[in-house]
This record gives sequence, C-alpha cells and structure tokens, in this order.
Amino acid sequence: VEVMKGCYPNLYNGAMYTQSFLSDDGGRKDYALKFLGIRCMLGIVSNKLFDNPFCNFNRISYFDASPYIIGYAALGMHFLGVSKWLFEKAGDYNNIQFIARDGYYIMECYKMLYPYKSASYLYVSRKSLIPLLIHESDSYLSLMNILKYSSMSPKKVEKLVSNLLPAEANIEILCKKNNFIYGKNFQTENQLYHFLKLMDKNLYIPEIIDKEVEKIKKYLSNKIGPNEATFDIGYSGRTERLIGDLLKTHLNGYYIHLNDDSAIKTACKNNFHIDCYYSHTPLVAGALRELLLSEDSPSCIGYMINERGDVVPRFEEYISHFPEKLILNHFRKGALDFVLDFSTHFGKYIEKLPFREQDASIIFEFFLNKASVFDRWIFKCFGFEDDLFMGSEIALFDFWNMQTSTNNILQMSNVFDNFPVWKKVIILTITDRKLLKEKIKNRYSNHPIFLKILGIGYSIPRGIYHLFKK
Repeated sequence: VEVMKGCYPNLYNGAMYTQSFLSDDGGRKDYALKFLGIRCMLGIVSNKLFDNPFCNFNRISYFDASPYIIGYAALGMHFLGVSKWLFEKAGDYNNIQFIARDGYYIMECYKMLYPYKSASYLYVSRKSLIPLLIHESDSYLSLMNILKYSSMSPKKVEKLVSNLLPAEANIEILCKKNNFIYGKNFQTENQLYHFLKLMDKNLYIPEIIDKEVEKIKKYLSNKIGPNEATFDIGYSGRTERLIGDLLKTHLNGYYIHLNDDSAIKTACKNNFHIDCYYSHTPLVAGALRELLLSEDSPSCIGYMINERGDVVPRFEEYISHFPEKLILNHFRKGALDFVLDFSTHFGKYIEKLPFREQDASIIFEFFLNKASVFDRWIFKCFGFEDDLFMGSEIALFDFWNMQTSTNNILQMSNVFDNFPVWKKVIILTITDRKLLKEKIKNRYSNHPIFLKILGIGYSIPRGIYHLFKK
C-alpha cells in the first residue's frame, strides 16, 4: 500500500493514488477513502501491482503505459462500481439485456459478482433497427434523425439500407439523373433531405420493409420476456422505444450517462424509465470509453433467416488488427482479473460492503481525463469508426487529446516536476511539440525579444527539415 501511495518514489510516484483521490480539483474525492469497500479495492490493487519490490514504474508515467495495469486498477474498479449500481437499481427485474457491443464486459462482471441473477446479451444496434425507424413513418426521411449529412453520401446511404432496396435498384444511375454525385458527401442538410425524398419516390417498397420488421420482431420476441430491462452506455432511449413499440411492452433502460435530454423526453413520452450511472456527462465521452467497454467483435447490422428457419443476427464485415486486439485483450484481462480477485476475497460480502458506486470509478476517470502522454501513447495505433456520425475512422489518440486539451498542461507539469529542464525539453520534443511550444510561450511571455529569438531558432531547422522532406 505504501508503494501505491508514493512513499517510495524510486519505485513509483504514487500518482494513481494521490492524483486520483487527494488532488484538489474542485471535489472532495478523498472522502471516498472513508468507505471500507473502496479501501478493500485499493488493497486488492496494491497487493496485485505493488507487492513485488523489484518491479518499478517509469517515472514519467502514472500507469507504466501498461494496458494490464490500467485494466486492473482503473477499468476493473469501474466495472465493479457499474455492476454494483446496476444490481442496486435493476436487480429486481427478471432479466437484464446487455446491449451489444457496449454491454459485454459489464455483463461478464455482473455475472461474476451476482451469479444468481439473470443476464443476457442482446444483438441490436442503431443500424439493425433502421427498418423499424423507416416503418413507423413509412418514409426514408426518418433517417434524418440519425444521420449526419456531412458524413453521408448516396453511396453510404445505399450501403446502410441495402437490405431494404428492391433487387433492381441502381442508386448510381438515380444520382446521375438527379444531379447527385454518388460518392460525394452531402454539403447541406437540405441535400440529404431531398435525396431521401428521392428514395421514397423511387425505391420505397412497403413489402420489403414489412418483411424486415417481421424478422426483427421474431428475433426480439424470442429474446425479451416480461419485466426485463436493458443496459447500454447511452444515449438516446431510441432502442428502448423502438423495441417497446414493436413488442408492445415497456423496456426500461440503464445507461452510463446521457449527452442531452432527448432520452428523458423519449422515455416520458413513451412511458418507460431511463436511469444513469453518472448524473453528468464525463469529460471524455464517446470513442475511447466505448472502445474500452465494448466487445472486440463485428457489429450487428441486421437479421437473417438461417438454414433451420431461425432468425439470427447478421454482422458487418470486420477486420481485427493484431496490435489493437493485443492491447485491448490486456485491458479486458486486467479488468476481469480484478473483478475475479475481488469476488474471490469479498464476493459473499459485496451486498453489505459499504461504498458509493461512483467512487469506484475515480481512478478510471482520472486515467481518461489526466493520463500522462507516456500512458496515452499505447493508443497511438488505434482508430475508431463511426460511419453514422463521423463518417470515417477517427484517430483515437488525437481525438482523446482534443477532448482533454484543457488538462494537458496541468497533468504534464505534474509528471515532470522533479525533472531537469533539459530532460523535459527532450521528452516533450519527442512526445508533444505543441505542448512544448505552449510551455515556452508561457515561461517567456514577459521576455518578447528572447521569445522571438527562440522562434527564429526553431523555424530555421524546421524549414530545412520540411524542405528536404518534400
């Protein structure tokens, strides 16, 4: 425990503990340590990660840039907190449907901690439920609610609804006749609107839509029974509404967080309930959080009838890159190992062990919000695809840095406090030149002439480098 607290800085700087629970950032997170359950979790972490005195940490890192350590100490405690919250809020349902793919690892932890509770994995997604959206309005225009025009082209729309189009459909020819460029993204929302109107006029076949809706209904009615609830990361309540309307039931949803009031409005209007783990939107929301919680598998994009006549999920083409898969496997293994270790030592007491669920997520949120650049580099090889909204693959490392840009200078200065200036310059030159320039500007803001000389000294080698690079 002393090593984790930073009492032996030659072994570990203690940031995982001190920066998470003792930092002064507007909240009293140190109060979490007054709860026995949190202290038990930290004891499990310290025994696992800091029991070996011959295993030291990199001094410019909070988590040694180790996916397993991050998974064990941060993600594992978060999974435990969410699982306990879900048990407290939704434990009385006959069954909880964990929505693919975001719900997979929370489901695994929930089963581990509460093996006597029923939990299922449900293959649905925004794409797989598109026929329900179109069916309820009898129009492709309903896609306006889920598509971002600047991320879509006629070609992408065609791919999205390919199973709903008649066999003779040729959208490329339709585009040429109506002044749309088949592979070019829409420039305005009005363009997308008129294209979908064009599809309504030429390609909307109610019988095909009805057939797809029947497939969805058959699949879901075999999976969802009375008095059940769903778990997902978030965000809109659309899944619960569409399934509830289709099956003539009320399906309450449990989310990690919301991004706006649309889910609450949808729930109130359609007589179901939405509850959230966080009452606020975390600073780092979206791609990275979903990646760490999601199963590494293809997304369900619809349903088909197999050779036995059963309706089964239909999956998109999926390419798994080895470096990403390897890193994510270590993250998930660390998290599941933590939950298993905690369950082994305290499992029979977990319902009585006092702790506030969100306190178990403090280290995880600290990692997402203030991880050192050294720790972030393990995500340099990652992209994250969201073709409904972003329209292309996102560079996850850059997206993460953008979300936490207000914290970068603060967290980097905490890491390098004990380093000589020349070491700081070398490290930042390699890892984050933008931050280096920002720190130099701040330091010499009262010496404009010297700052200008430094700028000239920087621009000359930079210009030579770009000249030869061309």
